[in-house]
Amino acid sequence: DGELFTPFLRGTVRSWVANPNEDKLYALASLTNEPPGLWEYDVSLDFLRQVVPAAENTFRRCRWIPSLAGWVPGDAKPAVSYHLWAPAHFERGKKYPLVIGGGNAVVYAEAIANAGGYFVAVDGAANAGSGPDDWGKDVQTVLAALSKKPSIDPGRVFLYGTGRETDYLAELLEHRLVHCCGLILFSPDVLPRLARGNVPRTLIDDGKEDSNAVQRLTEYRREAARLGIPVNLAF
Repeated sequence: DGELFTPFLRGTVRSWVANPNEDKLYALASLTNEPPGLWEYDVSLDFLRQVVPAAENTFRRCRWIPSLAGWVPGDAKPAVSYHLWAPAHFERGKKYPLVIGGGNAVVYAEAIANAGGYFVAVDGAANAGSGPDDWGKDVQTVLAALSKKPSIDPGRVFLYGTGRETDYLAELLEHRLVHCCGLILFSPDVLPRLARGNVPRTLIDDGKEDSNAVQRLTEYRREAARLGIPVNLAF
């Protein structure tokens, strides 16, 4: 993959993935500062080609949003670090929603920022191998600090989790350790227990090949509707 990235040294590689046979790599990348295009690298042939060209014109409303690194003092550790993407068209004096969680969904960061919100990936929470307590405490710590910023609306906080992180997120909700107005769950391993006042409106995106996902999530949405909890599904 080193050969793949060489042509983009003066540009950027937003994301890349291998095909199932691992003989081709695909990258969303740009050669300089133009909008990204889709590129294919054939490993056996050592050949790079552009599959989908970049837009001919630069974006008018959307823009590239760099992440800002930050940290806050922790309770059980010296510091909890995070990365923040600010709203693309930030205006001083306005308050913006905050989307916060672990570091496994940063591919959506610029979309949130361009839509007018803050996106925060808590670095320690991205490596959740130490368990739900650390994940929850790290997210709580960063959220508590950022909620004091005048440009963040504490009444419009959305929590997100991917895969096994949803287990830790569910623990936060179960014990009411955080307050949020919405959840975003990506390919959830665990769904929060449905109860009035326990689960806010929820968006669930299950993109993995899970044969039971449609039935499991449809039943979850039906039960949520019975309790008056809005749940939207995307597959």
